[in-house]
Amino acid sequence: MRAVPLLVLFIAASALSADTFKPTEFEKGVVDLTNKAREEHGLPALKMNARLFAAARAHAANMAKQGKMEHKLDGKTHGDRIDAAGYKWASAFENIAYDFKTPKDVVDGWMGSEHHRENILQKEVTEIGVGTATRDNHIYIAQVFAHELKPPQTLRFTMENATGQALTIDMGSEKPAELPAKGKSGYSLTTTEIPPLATLKSEGMNELSVLLEDGGSYVIGKKGSSFTVSSPKK
Repeated sequence: MRAVPLLVLFIAASALSADTFKPTEFEKGVVDLTNKAREEHGLPALKMNARLFAAARAHAANMAKQGKMEHKLDGKTHGDRIDAAGYKWASAFENIAYDFKTPKDVVDGWMGSEHHRENILQKEVTEIGVGTATRDNHIYIAQVFAHELKPPQTLRFTMENATGQALTIDMGSEKPAELPAKGKSGYSLTTTEIPPLATLKSEGMNELSVLLEDGGSYVIGKKGSSFTVSSPKK
């Protein structure tokens, strides 16, 4: 099988906004398979963002126009392109690829490449954009990930342990919180620009990262060796 080149780049410094738009079938397929890979590794799914799609589509079109698969074109990085799309970002990452014919092929290719896989499995992002363009029957693909730049805020939420065993809740503080079996507790977390995540841990269980929201209520259960999370309405 012919080897297909893949490139990767990381940036972390400025992010966000959202509008109504419609992804193509290929773009949606890449998003769905990316989120499937994240969920298999205990990470929250990424939300589609119109401005990130605009940045990814513009770069894919420019790569096709110039016949180049590069992260930096016309002196612009992916961070510059995300800025130009009007998205204020705190952290941003990019994957690009060339000549993969299906969403499964490209996501499998990225997951088989260490740095692309790291980008897909980043904890520091919450949104995604994908773009494709074709030149002479060759397809150029761009995928960007980002998280919105926000001022620090305090989140208050509750967690209930319905797993039947002791639970550790790691929110990035020096000492993780301990929640006993059948326990329920309220928490307060002051966040920075990085997405507020709580990583759930327990003996014999696969770790799971939960994206926290102010006022959230989370019931933690289990199915086999995997955690389940439900958020009952108040």
